Amino acid sequence: MDQLDGTHFADGFDEKDGLPRLRKLLDSKWNISSDGKGIEKKFHFKNHTNVLDFVHYIGVKCKRKNHHPEAIMTQNSLTYIWTTHRPQGLSQKDLEMAEFCDEVAREHIQVVDEREAPGCGPASKP
Repeated sequence: MDQLDGTHFADGFDEKDGLPRLRKLLDSKWNISSDGKGIEKKFHFKNHTNVLDFVHYIGVKCKRKNHHPEAIMTQNSLTYIWTTHRPQGLSQKDLEMAEFCDEVAREHIQVVDEREAPGCGPASKP
């Protein structure tokens, strides 16, 4: 079964350009959203300040592109869900913003493996 089965692409989605980009994103831990209309990924950080820095960095581009995600923020993680509402479904804009998230995570804000992200509560003593 192809991981793209059930994916709903927005009208005008350019498959020749978009499908290779989408497959590359899926290979870098992005997932098709449960409704099949978007793409999502959870990022982990060493501290909440890095979460906020990441939100700000992405937010500036969101404003320029007039394209905004759904976001779920916790103390040390952030999940972005990119989908297009008009026309509804996964679009090139979503792919562009997901790629930008990965670029920011790689080059600007320290993203860590989930095991390295501290949980809530007091720090454990050695």
